[in-house]
Amino acid sequence: MAFCSRGREIEPAFLSVVLLLLALMPCVSAIRVTRNESYASIASNCQPSVQNQYPVNATVGQEVVIITTVASGCVGPDVTISQVIVNILPPESSEILSTAPASPAVNMITAPTTIGPWSLVVQVFWNGNPTSGNFELFQTTITILILH
Repeated sequence: MAFCSRGREIEPAFLSVVLLLLALMPCVSAIRVTRNESYASIASNCQPSVQNQYPVNATVGQEVVIITTVASGCVGPDVTISQVIVNILPPESSEILSTAPASPAVNMITAPTTIGPWSLVVQVFWNGNPTSGNFELFQTTITILILH
């Protein structure tokens, strides 16, 4: 079964992906990242290969380096990935503290002045062709203990 638009045939698989993305858009704003959980923007059985290296402890105001190695994603076979980006943000915020291309991505941020656990969201985007948009999103939360 094929659908037509302006005399051109649209493949059902492509239409399914577009409809799935449109259906998931309202859900993206409702995603909450909690400790040790991750989310992918497209439901699949695939688990992206993302590894983070970061210090367990840091002192107040110390420059902290987070190295993220991205070995694989869960994009389809007809997609060419042109860029993988890693952002670091506070939980439940859209403020990007640091961004870097992967892999590996080296993000540097300054530890807060508050002593105690410091949670950060590591967000990975796979961008590419043919539409040059985001093809996949993976998020995980890390925690660094801030010492005096």
